[in-house]
Amino acid sequence: MSKVRKTIIKNWIIYYLCSKCNEFKIEDCFSKWRKYKTWLRSSCKECDKKDSRKYHETHREKEREYNRNYRKTHKDICNAQLYKYPYKRKARISVINYIKYNNIIRPEKCPICWEVWKIETHHIDYTKWNIIVWCCKKCHALIHRWEIDISNKEIDITNKENDILYNKFRRKQPNI
Repeated sequence: MSKVRKTIIKNWIIYYLCSKCNEFKIEDCFSKWRKYKTWLRSSCKECDKKDSRKYHETHREKEREYNRNYRKTHKDICNAQLYKYPYKRKARISVINYIKYNNIIRPEKCPICWEVWKIETHHIDYTKWNIIVWCCKKCHALIHRWEIDISNKEIDITNKENDILYNKFRRKQPNI
C-alpha cells in the first residue's frame, strides 16, 4: 500500500509537504521524479541541494578517485572531448596562463550583475583568445542563451593601455 502524501489546497493552489523540512510548498519547489504517483520528489529542491552538498563534502575523495579511474579506463572518450575543439582548449589555456603569469586578478564582483560570485571568462571568439568578458556563472549561462548583451563589456587582456584592467585588476607588487 502506497503512502498518501500530505497536501493543502489554498486559493486553488496545491501545496505539498516536504519530507525533510516539514514545510508546505508549491509544486515548483519540488523536482520531478517518475517514481512517485505525483511525479514529484518527497523532498523540496532546497533540501535536496543541502543533502547533495553534504554528500559531496563527505565523499570528496571517493568521487575524485572514481573520476581518476574513469579517465584511466575511458581514455578514448576523454581525449575525444579534449581534442574535438582544439582552438577552444588553446584559448582557455592561453587566458589562464596569461592571467597567472602577468599577475592579473579576477574582479571580485560580476561586471554585469554586480553580484559576488566566482568570476569566469567568456570568449566571444576562440580564435581571438585575448578578448574576453568577465562574468559570473549565472551571467555566463545567460550569455550563452543570448539573453544578455555583452557588446560593451569586452576586454583585451593583452592591451597595456586598458586602464580598467591594468590599474584596477592588476595585483600590486610589494615594495622591497
